[in-house]
Amino acid sequence: MPYVLSLGLLVLGLVLLAFVSVATYRAVRRFSAVRKQVADDLGDRAGVLGARVAGLRTAFAHPRDKAID
Repeated sequence: MPYVLSLGLLVLGLVLLAFVSVATYRAVRRFSAVRKQVADDLGDRAGVLGARVAGLRTAFAHPRDKAID
């Protein structure tokens, strides 16, 4: 009968392993989704900054004519 205890512990260990594996998989998926959102947001902000810099370069390269008094 000692094999029943061994089988019971084996089943319990496999159930715990499955639970931990599923929890880890979900956490990794959440992390991946957040990482993608952060990367997209950072890319958008970098694009806006680049557009502003390009606008300033254009503005400084072509100054307005001064009004004649």
